[in-house]
Amino acid sequence: MIRSLAAMVLPATVALVVATPLAAQASWLSLSDGQYAVDLNCTVSTVMACPSVIHGTLTIQGSQATAMNVTIDGLDFVGDPGDTLFSVPQISDENSQLVLSPFSFLSLRYITSGSIGSFGTGDLWWVYCNNVNPNACTPATQGLWSATPLVNVPEPAPLALLAAALLASTVVPRRRRRARTSA
Repeated sequence: MIRSLAAMVLPATVALVVATPLAAQASWLSLSDGQYAVDLNCTVSTVMACPSVIHGTLTIQGSQATAMNVTIDGLDFVGDPGDTLFSVPQISDENSQLVLSPFSFLSLRYITSGSIGSFGTGDLWWVYCNNVNPNACTPATQGLWSATPLVNVPEPAPLALLAAALLASTVVPRRRRRARTSA
């Protein structure tokens, strides 16, 4: 009875574990899925004191930024940023940007190739464009940014679940056999 139960449960468990999809490990702005504390290190600005550090949060999900919350120069950049791939001959980057009215924007960028000014391939570069009139802004604040994961809860690996199922299917019959032989 126990062997027949194990024979039925084991194949079903193996099929379930093998069919379980792995967690998506997309990447955007060089970050995998998750929530991050971000630090924007101001290196150049005409509207605020630099050097300085601006703190905020960023969420990456499914190869895009889905939430940004950063306050710069008294403006709250909060929401789901627009995500684009930008490419001109001198630079290519991944770009997540929030635009406010009157016209200003905050753009977090990951330079995938090339360079602009003192920023090059692999740099996490940011730009704040401060409002000068209802239709224009001046991109006069910039620097490098960094991100630190806020929550890191690993999902159980399918192979670990398979190993646990195999172990359980071999231990249960042995315990039953011992109980029968000692009686």
